[in-house]
Amino acid sequence: MAAGIHVVSKRLASGVKTHYVYAWRGGPLIHRTQGERKPPLTLSLHDAAADARRARPEQGAYLLRHLADSWQSSGEYARLSKGSQRTFQTWIPRINEKFGDVPLSVFDDQKMKLDIVEWRDGWSEQARAADHAVQSIRRILSFGQSTFRLNINCAFKIPPLYEVDRSVIVWTKDDIEAFVATSRTPLVEALKLEGCTGLRRTDLAEVTWDAIDDFTITWKTSKSKRKKTVIIPLLPETRELLAAIKARHADEMGGRLPGKRVPLPRTILSMADWKPWSPDGLGKAFSRAMMAADVDKHLHDMRGNFVTRLAIAGLPADQIADIVGWSLVGVQEMLKRYVNKDKLAHSQANLIAKIGIA
Repeated sequence: MAAGIHVVSKRLASGVKTHYVYAWRGGPLIHRTQGERKPPLTLSLHDAAADARRARPEQGAYLLRHLADSWQSSGEYARLSKGSQRTFQTWIPRINEKFGDVPLSVFDDQKMKLDIVEWRDGWSEQARAADHAVQSIRRILSFGQSTFRLNINCAFKIPPLYEVDRSVIVWTKDDIEAFVATSRTPLVEALKLEGCTGLRRTDLAEVTWDAIDDFTITWKTSKSKRKKTVIIPLLPETRELLAAIKARHADEMGGRLPGKRVPLPRTILSMADWKPWSPDGLGKAFSRAMMAADVDKHLHDMRGNFVTRLAIAGLPADQIADIVGWSLVGVQEMLKRYVNKDKLAHSQANLIAKIGIA
């Protein structure tokens, strides 16, 4: 065997023997093949090993593995759910095997997207696993951006292999946890209000406190040019959120000198300086926050969460369709996919008991 090149052979659970060829012991992977016999050390492998040695970072260079280690030691990582941490712990060693010794500065080039896609395609037969691979490296690079070690995230907007029907999509618990862990309070409030009202972005930014009464939020929608009125029931989560916004404002103003205090704005949502959002401003800020949190969803996907909340609260599907402006079939598909039938039956039984139907 030529000096430096290192071959490791493993038999996978499937019974297939796989050979990994490294430029040197502990160096980067330059070739992988399957079969009972070890691969011949061809001229192309020698050239690849030589290229890897020339590209070997100087001592002291900040590598991708260093960023991965830093992220795993961060408060952002600690706030992730245990399930999310387990997923990342599965993929970080694989990321380090492929890219760990690459200087971080190399990832400030969009051309690295191709290298990441080629690496991901090694799992293309397992589409969800391949997407987890991209999500994991994207999350590491996102941490590099948020800590000013990187200017771009070259793994952002790599399309998933696993296709999802967006018409029945919701934010998962992990999505929400990731967003909350990395986002400012005004944006977290926007996410929660969307999940409690199902309003479109323009209406979400513009809905006012005077639209609220004891039991509902009544609002003329922007899409209808203010001709259509939606009546949204106040759920317990909505009441809790509204109270929290008012309490946060009172607490902040209480800590200011009288001349520096500002009144609660007319709009329910506001920026950090207590000025109302513009719809575009809210959209752009939310997009940046989702990139930082590595959440591949849209703000309006929280409408699906609102639909499930209404169903669990006891509203029938036709009324839910009227509130959110969906077809009855769309609502029924959402409930079939995400709402446990036992929960629905229990909530409907409670509703019947409250209104006294025999």
